[in-house]
Formats: sequence, structure tokens, C-alpha cells
Amino acid sequence: MKEAAVDYMAPPFPADELRRGIPIGTEMRFRIESQGAPSVIQHWVFTGADDKGCTIAARILAEDGSLIEDKGEGTSTWAELEAHAHFPAATTTRAESRVEVPAGSYETWLYEVRPADPEAPVRRYHFAWKLPGPPVAMEVTKSGTLVTRMVLLDRTQPASEDGEVESSE
Repeated sequence: MKEAAVDYMAPPFPADELRRGIPIGTEMRFRIESQGAPSVIQHWVFTGADDKGCTIAARILAEDGSLIEDKGEGTSTWAELEAHAHFPAATTTRAESRVEVPAGSYETWLYEVRPADPEAPVRRYHFAWKLPGPPVAMEVTKSGTLVTRMVLLDRTQPASEDGEVESSE
């Protein structure tokens, strides 16, 4: 039996915009809170990039900054990173929104993925209009209870051509 094709909403950032918006040297830190587990900090550094993809060094830290796990470096194509934001059109809404996280206050596109199964988790992703890349905030709820939350703590990028360092702080 052939599976039906899934239609996806347009992603917030196409692959070429991700490539332009996340130069080598970009660093991002996110706090991840999961039900029943201590909060952790994910720290990513973009250590390499070309037209096809990028290399990201990842570490998991405790809230006090101590190292829990060095995940090492991994590579992804820009198309693979774009695909993280491919949400089924039939169960996803997109709206303009605003969110405040430790890194700042952002105008965002809020993607809410609400599966047809009422028992399935609902996911909400806030993508900042001016920050190509992962969402600045993400929540997963199940039956109205928060299961996971991720928020951007800070994001820094190397100096632009005019010498200004771009930062979320």
C-alpha cells in the first residue's frame, strides 16, 4: 500500500537563509527543562560551514556550567537543518507572535503542531524573524501539562563586515 504524501508548511527559514544567517563562530546556548529531570544547558558552536552544510560542536552542561557530556562535532547539510522545521500543513498553524526569553524579546512566527489525536503531544515553536536557525523558544505539552521547554539563553555571532558583533544579549 502506498503512503499518502504529506504536505508541509513553508519552513521559517529555507536552507540558503540558514547558511547566510549562521556563520562560522556562531554560538548558541539553550536551557532545556524536561518533566522529571534536572534542567540542562545545550551549548552549540558552529565550527565549520560551506555551501552544502555545517559542523556543530555540542556540549551538555549543568545549570552551574559544569560539563555533563561533550557530544563532539557533527555535520549536517543546510537542507537537513531546514527539515527540522518541516511541519505537516494539516495539523500546523502559523501566526505572528512575540516571546520573551532570557536572550531577549523577539517578534516570532509561532508554529503550533496539534496532531489529530488528542492524546498526542502539542508542540509550539517560536522562530525569531531576525535570527535564522532554531526556535528561540519551544514547548511540548501533553494533555495540557508541560513536558519539555527549551529557551534561548544567548546567541553570539562573529563580527559582521562592518565590524559589529551580532548578539542576542
